Amino acid sequence: DLPDIWREAHQKGLAGETIKNDDDLWIQDDGTKYWLRWAIVPWHNTEGEIGGIIISTEDVTERKHAEEELRKSGERYRYLFHNNPYPMWIYDRKTLAFLDVNEAAITKYGYSHQEFLNMTIMDIRPHQDIEQLMKNLAQPRQPLEQSDGWRHRLKDGTIIYVEITSHTIEVDGHESALVLAQDVTARKQA
Repeated sequence: DLPDIWREAHQKGLAGETIKNDDDLWIQDDGTKYWLRWAIVPWHNTEGEIGGIIISTEDVTERKHAEEELRKSGERYRYLFHNNPYPMWIYDRKTLAFLDVNEAAITKYGYSHQEFLNMTIMDIRPHQDIEQLMKNLAQPRQPLEQSDGWRHRLKDGTIIYVEITSHTIEVDGHESALVLAQDVTARKQA
């Protein structure tokens, strides 16, 4: 007994229509789930009449499972990034524009999420530190770097000392950096 979707597809194929379905979920009698991509194409005989249909199927279950794991992995990353208690951000290494910031950065630095996205990393540096920043950025990058010699300017103008841990990553085809900043002002002042 054919499911209704197959019965309709067979009838349309025999009527001359090509039917393609992507990633349909199928459940076997034993409850096993699998994903199937399929197509039905009319087959014409030598007189040009429809002599039947050609059915092609591809089991795409593994791909669907991989996509689901990737989605879950992305959700875990976003959760860890956005809920980290330390200020974190991602910036584009070419334009220096902020691509994303977490809630701790918004709280610590005083800028809204949208304000951060309209800024570059130069905007949180005291003007006298920009030259050193540019020299540092011109150096070859290690995948993971740590530095404790930076000063950042909060929205209210307060200057803080920070330890930076940065990791080079790729975001949408652009070389970017994932940065974690820890305020060490009290330790520096002591």
